[in-house]
Amino acid sequence: MRKRCVFLLLLLSFLICACGSNDGPPKTDTPEPPALNGVYASEAGTFEFNGDGKTVIIDISQEMAEKTELPEGKTSAQYVFLFHSGSYRYDKAEYFRIIIGDKNYQFDNDFTQTNENQIVIRLGSDEDPTVFAREE
Repeated sequence: MRKRCVFLLLLLSFLICACGSNDGPPKTDTPEPPALNGVYASEAGTFEFNGDGKTVIIDISQEMAEKTELPEGKTSAQYVFLFHSGSYRYDKAEYFRIIIGDKNYQFDNDFTQTNENQIVIRLGSDEDPTVFAREE
């Protein structure tokens, strides 16, 4: 009897955890923001977006390259902002992924701060967020 009760409690706990979560993307009660366009800079390097929502030229410092395994210097890349594994708007996405050839580099995106004027990502799990601010 005791084993049966323990099993039922574990099963009930599993069902509550599995069904009770809200894994959907954040609400989008605002118009979709414009595609990123221009140069976004920080002490870690620059991202130069051309406004097509897909391609970027990165120019990464040696220190950032060592932390992230991105190639140092100027490199053409693709990018995507993601919620879970699907493409999503940058101001509501969980992740920022850079794609160079067949390699993916994924960073946590702080969607509470990322907008058309800045990108706020975490370069490593123990790192403070890095702000790439749009240059005028």
